[in-house]
Amino acid sequence: MRKTTKYIPVKNLMNGELKDLALEHDGCSINMTSQFIDSCSFSGINLFDSFKKLNVYLQANGWLPLCNGARGDVMLSGGLADVSGGAMLYVDNKEEGYPLVYIFDTAQDSDIKVLA
Repeated sequence: MRKTTKYIPVKNLMNGELKDLALEHDGCSINMTSQFIDSCSFSGINLFDSFKKLNVYLQANGWLPLCNGARGDVMLSGGLADVSGGAMLYVDNKEEGYPLVYIFDTAQDSDIKVLA
């Protein structure tokens, strides 16, 4: 699979500063390059699995990713994982019919789950 580069906004948990973070992915792994946090790579069984590892790393280092993958109300089903490779997620909202969102699209601060 060819590599794709995406930019996601991240917010500094200490001072609220916003920056863009470059992510290069091939479907199962994510390479992060940055001038404000150490660059690293994460691999998993699909893109969402890799992103969850990246999210833990970012938050442990004081940065909150502001994208759908970091929302507290998203989930991935086995069928959707097979079809999208973990790039598309369901929003757990029965009233709206469980809408689909792209993992790297920007999300509101209020939707992001801050990890303990």
